[in-house]
Amino acid sequence: MAFTLENRYVVFKLSKLSEAQHRALVDVSRNENIVTVDGLVIEKDWPEYEVVRDMIEHRVEHNEGVAEIKYEKENWKYRDTFNRTHEQAEELDRKRDE
Repeated sequence: MAFTLENRYVVFKLSKLSEAQHRALVDVSRNENIVTVDGLVIEKDWPEYEVVRDMIEHRVEHNEGVAEIKYEKENWKYRDTFNRTHEQAEELDRKRDE
């Protein structure tokens, strides 16, 4: 069986929402008792995306617990963007979107 990505989640990037949109989403999720899910989102344009996708594909296709995909850290271009504040992350997003 070939691996395919499934559309199983709806994700909103907070830095792309206005305060009103964010409040509205929070209100709807509370009023309608929508259960949230803790997860990890890796945007398609991030250098880690293909590595993680390959790891999941390997695990699914080979029915293994954890895939071991090796990558070279020097190719990990955005490692310096970790541990940023929300404001710093928003600024990076704005610059990337320009």
